[in-house]
Amino acid sequence: MRFEDMFRAAVRSGDIPVPLDMTSEDFIAARVAQHLSADGRALHRKLADGRSVLVSERRSLRGGIVATGIDITEHLRLEEQLHQVQKMDAIGKLTGGLAHDLNNFLGIVLGNLDFLRDLTKDNADAAELVEAAVRGATRAVDLNRSLLAFARRQPLAPEIIDVAESVAETVKLLASALGETIDIAFVQSPELWPVLVDRGQLSSSLVNLANNARDAMPKGGKLTIALRKARRPGDATDYVGIEMTDTGSGMPPETVARAFEPFFTTKGAGHGTGLGLSMVYGFVKQSNGHVEIDSAAGSGTTIRIYLPRTQDGSENADYAVNDALPTGGERILVVEDNDGLRETVLMQLASLGYRTRFAGKAAEALAMLDRIDGACDLIFSDVVMPGGMDGFELVARAKARWPKLKVLLTSGYPGESRQPTLYRLLPKPCSASAIARQIEGYWDWRVSGSS
Repeated sequence: MRFEDMFRAAVRSGDIPVPLDMTSEDFIAARVAQHLSADGRALHRKLADGRSVLVSERRSLRGGIVATGIDITEHLRLEEQLHQVQKMDAIGKLTGGLAHDLNNFLGIVLGNLDFLRDLTKDNADAAELVEAAVRGATRAVDLNRSLLAFARRQPLAPEIIDVAESVAETVKLLASALGETIDIAFVQSPELWPVLVDRGQLSSSLVNLANNARDAMPKGGKLTIALRKARRPGDATDYVGIEMTDTGSGMPPETVARAFEPFFTTKGAGHGTGLGLSMVYGFVKQSNGHVEIDSAAGSGTTIRIYLPRTQDGSENADYAVNDALPTGGERILVVEDNDGLRETVLMQLASLGYRTRFAGKAAEALAMLDRIDGACDLIFSDVVMPGGMDGFELVARAKARWPKLKVLLTSGYPGESRQPTLYRLLPKPCSASAIARQIEGYWDWRVSGSS
């Protein structure tokens, strides 16, 4: 059968739609011209129903053309997902590497500001300048952790927080970020319970949700963020509920059902990775909470986050002024490859009364432990270090020889070496206050059953 006859029959039957800007005869002539000069190339064709077809065209022995079409829609979708994964992985590695170095620098800054606090107690003006510097550096730490959270390269660093205070700070940022066409309302119930959650991840999650809400209201609208005490049906747990409601276009049931799937997005190419809601879901679940979506096409969307109440009423004070830090006289081996940060940590530990030794690499630390035959009470080690051995391997080798050694690990970016560990990972940068409390509470946070 001649291709022209076959194609003309398909057009007349409606199996192949004619473009709106062409007559059927022009369309047929254009396609016939294409096939008359076929050279065996594989071409992509986009069908009217959105499917993609890979067409291979070759001349037959009788002078006709054999066209083979393969539906590659799913293949292209998976290819695009792979591209997105590779892109996010590349962004994560770049962000993580930069954040690792930035955390080291911030550790030096904040560590020395801690010492300046003591030196400026009797000078109110100087003390206020120091506190302003601490606030700025602490904000830089939070931003750095938010970047790592976006790239999913940040281990959770949960702390007991006042949800109302934390969310209020994020709302202030949203007011300028979302634009003047979005009216933001912030409503909170009194006396909310404290929760144990990663402050940076919570802020990042709310920003993600707010950006989605803005995209659903291209002509403007209202975004309401409400905080309240909450319970879930069939669940006796007390929660602090965070509700974010927009007046946007909403989502049909089939979209709601897939909203938390990684890479699922209703936005056009280049306007969304489909990872925003999946990141929120993963963070909330990792925090022992729940997240739900209530939406319908044309009637806006409400997303509810439930964070469990914590029974521990203590306050987190990583960089707060504290005149009564826990001290001790134990022997601590500090393993840190950044010279400036290592000196700062040694000064922090010395100010707390601890006796210290130091090494710049894991291999040096093992050699030192050999020389002193394990005469050390605790190893305080970075995770990511040069020399082919990271903090995890150092700990494993040291504990195999000297089982009674205590361990405290720290990192601003565990990177590719991240793995489950028996020991808590203290996020960088670390204040003297944070280090002191971790060492003092060592037996409290050891994993049950570990040696």
